[in-house]
Amino acid sequence: MPDLPAEIVDRVLDYLHDDPQTLAACALAARVMLPTSRFHRFGELVLNTRRIQTLEPLLDAAQDLARVVTSVRLYVSPMTLRGRMALLSRLPSLSSLGISTSTPYTDHSFIQNVSLVHAYVPCLTSLYLLGPQEAGSLELISTLSSFKALKEIALWGILLKPGEVPEESLQNVAPPLGLRCLKFRGSECASLIGRWLNAHASHVRLQSLHFNIRHHLDAEHFNTLSALLSDNVKDVQIDFLPYGRMDIAMGGREFSLSVFGALEHCVLRFAFGEMCVAENPSLPWISEIVAQLSSPRLRRISLSLVVDNVEDLRSLNSECAVRDLSPAYFKDMRVLDWESIEKSLTGENLRALREFVLEGRGSRDLLEKHLESTCPELHSRALVSFVTVSKDVSWL
Repeated sequence: MPDLPAEIVDRVLDYLHDDPQTLAACALAARVMLPTSRFHRFGELVLNTRRIQTLEPLLDAAQDLARVVTSVRLYVSPMTLRGRMALLSRLPSLSSLGISTSTPYTDHSFIQNVSLVHAYVPCLTSLYLLGPQEAGSLELISTLSSFKALKEIALWGILLKPGEVPEESLQNVAPPLGLRCLKFRGSECASLIGRWLNAHASHVRLQSLHFNIRHHLDAEHFNTLSALLSDNVKDVQIDFLPYGRMDIAMGGREFSLSVFGALEHCVLRFAFGEMCVAENPSLPWISEIVAQLSSPRLRRISLSLVVDNVEDLRSLNSECAVRDLSPAYFKDMRVLDWESIEKSLTGENLRALREFVLEGRGSRDLLEKHLESTCPELHSRALVSFVTVSKDVSWL
């Protein structure tokens, strides 16, 4: 191949990061393309039992390949998790690990097996635990505490055994001092983690919080967690995916983002099983939640709305009433309460705001004209940025 600067070759290969077949061909085509091709193809691996059996001979044949792997997501059965620990020890650059089992542990040994990982990968910076799995409260925080280099913890579907942990026990278990990000989805352990970190508030400075809200218990856990840890948080992402209408999912619980006084960036994502029309009772919640933002440091707000656009009429006749959700069209988002949104975004509380990013599909001309006529101040300050996204939604 012609002599090209390595930077240009790397730039071209960057565009192929999600095309493993082409990356494989590039790795064989020229030596100059091998390192970057390997980085994109093997840097982040999703492994099940079958793929592990394929990977191990590759590591034997190309020992330098192991240094490329920085992130692994393990999807294995409870019986085989313990036996996969040796594989992790062969990956010296591994910094992010996710563990999910295909079936729940019936003997409550999930966290015990996770605790063994520390002996093989002591320098993990990101740990994802995906349930549904059950753990003892003290057992869970002790396991997380053993990973001293952790910067990010994600707990999805982790349930707690009955029993309260006294404050003294929480104070005796030191969290990772570099912890900066928490992510929760369907995990009732959020309140426990909040109490644990709050007991060590002088040593831990949490900066980022991601939360998934589906029903009123999630909203309750979020309120408890935010009341304990909101002081230093600069980045918040909340995914609202209610089972039915938003008012039912929130269950009358108080929900407020005003406690995040240091917030600089906020991502709000909504997924409703109804159409984006004025009759949708969940849509008013969008303007109501935006109105709760009051951080004088907030510079950027991102809003995503996913609805049933009724593009596949077969879903209407499906036996289980399956909804085909996709990003709302810009033209349909004219039904949002833009007057209230304008009042919130241009108020004194958000004086540092520089951008309100709105994700959607289709032409934005009608929405832009609507904002120009109904929200003159919002339009004149050019706060709204439109980002066109694909039909596929990765965060549902």
